[in-house]
Amino acid sequence: MNIAFCHNFYQQPGGEDRVFWDESEMMQQAGHNVMTYTRDNDEISSLSKAQIATKTFWNREVLSDLASKFKTFKPDIVHFHNTFPLISPSAYQAAHRSGAAVIQSLHNYRWICPNGNLIYKGKICETCVKKTVALPAIYRKCYRNSAIATAVTTGMLAYHKTRKTLNKWVNRFIALTDFCKTKFVQGGFDPQKISVKQNFVSNPVVKNTKTVRPKNACFVGRLNDEKGVRFLLDAWREGKHDIVLNIAGDGPLKQKVKDAASETKNIVYHGQLDHHQTLDLIANATVQIVPSLYYEPFGLVVIEAFSAATPVIASRLGSLADLVSHEHDGMLFSANDQVDLNEKLIAFFSDSQQHESYQRNALQTFHSKFTKEKNLELLLSIYDQAIAERKIND
Repeated sequence: MNIAFCHNFYQQPGGEDRVFWDESEMMQQAGHNVMTYTRDNDEISSLSKAQIATKTFWNREVLSDLASKFKTFKPDIVHFHNTFPLISPSAYQAAHRSGAAVIQSLHNYRWICPNGNLIYKGKICETCVKKTVALPAIYRKCYRNSAIATAVTTGMLAYHKTRKTLNKWVNRFIALTDFCKTKFVQGGFDPQKISVKQNFVSNPVVKNTKTVRPKNACFVGRLNDEKGVRFLLDAWREGKHDIVLNIAGDGPLKQKVKDAASETKNIVYHGQLDHHQTLDLIANATVQIVPSLYYEPFGLVVIEAFSAATPVIASRLGSLADLVSHEHDGMLFSANDQVDLNEKLIAFFSDSQQHESYQRNALQTFHSKFTKEKNLELLLSIYDQAIAERKIND
């Protein structure tokens, strides 16, 4: 099978980038012919605001470039991860015209929320989910705290919703959890065109569940309010734990994390680690904390923890509640509730004999749901379905 993977990289590396590479590599290793097409947001610095706006709506250069590449490659499948802003929806047309079945992974909520994360001023916001034109987002400056940037994004979304671009040229969408699918259905997506396929860990850390680990917790991720970083720091100081909290990542709250680490002996900041170092930190933690305050579309750090037999304590919110089974492979606490988080931490660390059971269950969850082999089977099934649907609709 000829498979083209397309992705627009962000300036800050994230889970979407990793999934793009993991899935394309997985298909190549499975014997399929793979082509990758990428753009990078670092290109934006050389563009004028007018050029950025134009390319966000409809990038003619990408349309022409992909049409030429697809003519040579002759894809059976074109799988898009992120198209915003430089690849743009024009790429769907190029993919459709090539005769391929077109797939779009829904890694974030961009198509139903201009800022992509269903949050406003630190709180969950679903104001624009059902709107064709998300006007509230513009006066709230939801995207990059800019009315102009938000207006461009909102206009692009409205234009393509009105033109039914996705309905015409995308054969199948991939939501990462049942919760995520529900949100897109609320936003007007056809539930019959959405498959649910969770992400996977390509190179898990091998860890013996009977290995004694130091008494510590870890947080790995972008250091911002949405991820619950400020909440976590406050909860840790309020709880007065003797448990060490290891934090790794980068973001706007980096200085606050560094300050907390210098003021509090049981908070350690490791800076931005590479992927291998991150997995090693997780594998040596007793538990991983995922205190997100918004609807995580997935939560790759959760399954990375499970792959290393590390249980997870997470917010009972959105997709995280789909991934973590309470008192089985981890615990769930009420989002943004310091008291509940600290109660769960006390309960978790008070029973050391239970740790081995949690570790064993976490590893079992990983092997039953999140391995490369299971993901390959699921993704090929979605591809076959999309190809069949493309033939029916032609």
